[in-house]
Amino acid sequence: MPERRKFPRVKLNERAMWRKADTFDNMSVMKNISEGGLCFETNDLKLNSNDVVQLAFQLPSKKIIYSKARVCWVSAVEPGRIGWQAGVSFEDINDFDRQDIQHFIGECRYGCD
Repeated sequence: MPERRKFPRVKLNERAMWRKADTFDNMSVMKNISEGGLCFETNDLKLNSNDVVQLAFQLPSKKIIYSKARVCWVSAVEPGRIGWQAGVSFEDINDFDRQDIQHFIGECRYGCD
């Protein structure tokens, strides 16, 4: 099956903070990241497709990224586990932060595990 993704993904196991307009901060674990967005997993998900969230997360380089993002999809994690996954696309990310993500992905794809 041909790849449908616009940007390559890199697996990641880092914390991410997200917030909808009507919620408090929620801590999640990022599962992967790309130049266009990320996937995170959480036990207590209050999201639906097309929701807009504010994100804050730290790359392994210690760079903190802030962005508005739109929820593209929500699904349960694999059977036998409790929790949810959400895929979001960055909507309001500055060029410097996008370049830092591109640099991180490039390093991982050509040299890190």
